[in-house]
Amino acid sequence: MRCNDYPKFEQLRRRLGGEAKCFDASPSEKTRLIGYLQRHGCTPLTAQDVASAVQALEDEELSAFLCEEGVAISHSSDGWWLLLSDDDEFFGHAGEPAIVSPVTGGERC
Repeated sequence: MRCNDYPKFEQLRRRLGGEAKCFDASPSEKTRLIGYLQRHGCTPLTAQDVASAVQALEDEELSAFLCEEGVAISHSSDGWWLLLSDDDEFFGHAGEPAIVSPVTGGERC
């Protein structure tokens, strides 16, 4: 998914404002984001799936942007940004989701 035609994560964040979540906080924030998407019927398997799911939700608070490093997710009122990459172990292995909702089981978007 990496493409030099996209802006870098830091360029997006600086241009649009907000603070990047620190590396130690990112796994829990990513888990919360995936859980939120699962509650809305989606189990993303890749960073691009997360971007598509966020865009499909039409949530006024969340935004997804393609960037050189992967997908940048921002939350407008809280001002935080997360960087997701398909290289993250967070997404599991061999097309399996790292997190599956115990309630719905989720569905890939």
